[in-house]
Amino acid sequence: RRSAGAGLIVLAMSEAFNNQHELGLDINGNAGTRFFTAGAAAINSHMSNTGSTVPELTIADASAVKASDYRLSFNGTQWDLTRMSDNTSVSGTGTLELDGLEVEVSSGTPVSGDSFQFNPARAAGNQFSLAIRDPAAIAAASAVRATAATANTGATTITGLQITDPSRIPLAAPVSLTFSADALGAGQPGFIVNGGAAAALAYDPLADSAGKSFTLASLGVSFTVSGKPAEADNISLGHNSGARGDNSNALQLAGLKSKQVINGTQTLQNFYGGIVAQVGVSTRQADANLQVEASLLQQAEQYRENISGVNLDEEAANMLRYQQAYQASAQIIKVANEVFATLMNSLGQ
Repeated sequence: RRSAGAGLIVLAMSEAFNNQHELGLDINGNAGTRFFTAGAAAINSHMSNTGSTVPELTIADASAVKASDYRLSFNGTQWDLTRMSDNTSVSGTGTLELDGLEVEVSSGTPVSGDSFQFNPARAAGNQFSLAIRDPAAIAAASAVRATAATANTGATTITGLQITDPSRIPLAAPVSLTFSADALGAGQPGFIVNGGAAAALAYDPLADSAGKSFTLASLGVSFTVSGKPAEADNISLGHNSGARGDNSNALQLAGLKSKQVINGTQTLQNFYGGIVAQVGVSTRQADANLQVEASLLQQAEQYRENISGVNLDEEAANMLRYQQAYQASAQIIKVANEVFATLMNSLGQ
């Protein structure tokens, strides 16, 4: 089970890291590719199967997979996909979905009683590897860059620029955010957005200077604006054609360590700490069991020795006693023999 737990880390980290890496650009301006490869789970068929179905497993959401074996079985009418750790199951005749897994069972002809078993987490941990070998292919730069106009007179900063919809990247054209005291109407300050998505973003330099977050769904980006812009100050968002010297996507990759990517509730570090704690508890329990068993063994050996054991001092004393008894008996026989010889001699005369 701990092996499967380690596999969950591999699955969650691979999916989260790959997804973020694919949003960036490498040093040559190429889009990022998959960084890690997790092993595919082998679906083992039961030896008594007689049907021809070959299930296909897809991990749609690695963060939802559990550290458990899964069983797929056909009851003559429909398929049952069961998480064996607690018997949670789903049933149907098409694609079955459970814990971020999608199992397709449409191919072949099943027979009642056919079953399969697999553990995607354990397989991922056993076959984990790097998908890229060239350091130049590391997508450290963001695909979108924010640039403040050199003519700006205020102090405006955009931070936390993230891509929320990869399908809209790269941007078709640059997008400009121009500050106006009347962007949303008289006396309502904000940024007028032009290019790609005409809109106005409410932003009050007096109330929002510490930072206000925005998401432009039509552009597939989100960001945080802070500072006190001056009238007509402009910030543009555009494709990062010059990826050199930009590590913004690398920072996003590093930030994954604090995100809850396992079951939506745990970070990689916390989950790993839990596994280490389980190993420590199991080791301590094994040591305690060893001490108890060693004590029981010692008591059993002492009991056996008390019943059938040999005391060397006692045996030495017995040897001396038996030797002395033997010598005394030999002396008696000698005397008796002499008396008998004397009698025989007397009778002979």
